[in-house]
Amino acid sequence: KDPCGVNSCDGWADSTMGGRSLSVTDAEDMWGKSVTVRKNRVRVCKSCYRTWKKNNKQEDHY
Repeated sequence: KDPCGVNSCDGWADSTMGGRSLSVTDAEDMWGKSVTVRKNRVRVCKSCYRTWKKNNKQEDHY
């Protein structure tokens, strides 16, 4: 199992459970330095990804 890379979260970042990975920059913009970096990515669980998505919606370009 892949634990969520956000230190304050105890969710799972497995892709089978809807986990995603964010770039280090994106994750640190959102959660600061309290993230676990693996291979230049931060693995996040589904709910953290949703939170991130919500906060970054205004920057989406279609």
